[in-house]
Amino acid sequence: MVEILHKPLSQILVHRYMKYSSPESLARTVVVQSGAGQSLSLSWADGVAFKTISPSFVISELLAKEFVEGRLRVSVLYADMNAFKPVIHAAEEKIQVAILDESGNKEAKALVDWLKKQTG
Repeated sequence: MVEILHKPLSQILVHRYMKYSSPESLARTVVVQSGAGQSLSLSWADGVAFKTISPSFVISELLAKEFVEGRLRVSVLYADMNAFKPVIHAAEEKIQVAILDESGNKEAKALVDWLKKQTG
């Protein structure tokens, strides 16, 4: 029989965070900063739309070890968005970005709670 183990994250290390004035502004930034083949979706939990970005440098042995130990390093772009909606439309740039409902994800909820405390 195969043993299944679950080891959730124990820490999320946020190196940078940037709050945008609106979900549409956040969506524009995500589209502009995305490269070919990158995901153009945002996440949402507890009134906040957000995008986590992993370090852009090559994953080192240290980062791999940290992840195995339950630590994740990210930067976060976010904006207040009271109610969940599946898509953000920014008409002037003809942008449409999908939003994933992460309200059932405890790590996403913890990150959003932390972000809300940073902006008072």
